[in-house]
Amino acid sequence: MADLGEVASSTRSQEAVSQSQASFIHASAHGTQGLSWEQLLANLDQFAQVIGAAESTGVAAWQPPQVADALTWATYAHQVSSLVVSAADVRDVDEGLREHHEQLRRLGSLPLSRKPLSIRLLRTSAHTTLLRAILLNRSTPPALLRTTLRHAL
Repeated sequence: MADLGEVASSTRSQEAVSQSQASFIHASAHGTQGLSWEQLLANLDQFAQVIGAAESTGVAAWQPPQVADALTWATYAHQVSSLVVSAADVRDVDEGLREHHEQLRRLGSLPLSRKPLSIRLLRTSAHTTLLRAILLNRSTPPALLRTTLRHAL
C-alpha cells in the first residue's frame, strides 16, 4: 500500500482539491452538473487511497502536514457525498465505488477486512473512518497519535 506522500504526489494539491470542491458545490447549488461522475468517483477513490495509506505501515513516516492533508480529503469526501442526493445517483456512485474496490481487492491492494466506501459512510463518518485508520494502526508513532488527536478535537 502506498504511503500518503505517494498518494499525494499522484493527486492534485490541496488548493486544487479546494477549487474542485468549491466548483462542485457551486455548480450543484446552481442546478448544473459540476464535476463529471468520473471525476467524482476518482476523487472519492482518492480518499479511499488515503485511508489505505493511513492503514498501512507507511503511516510511520507521516508528519503533521500529511495528517492535515488526509483530513482535508475526509472533509472533501464528506461534503461532496452530501451533494449526491437522488437515489439513482447514490446507487450509481456506490456501484462505482464497489467496482473499484473489487478491482483493488483482486489486485491484492486491499486487506480482506476493508469494506468499500459508500455515500452513506462518507456522509456520516468520513472523518471517523480516517481517524480510526490512523489511531488504530500499530505503525502510527506516538507523536503522530497526539497530532491526530489534536486535529480530531
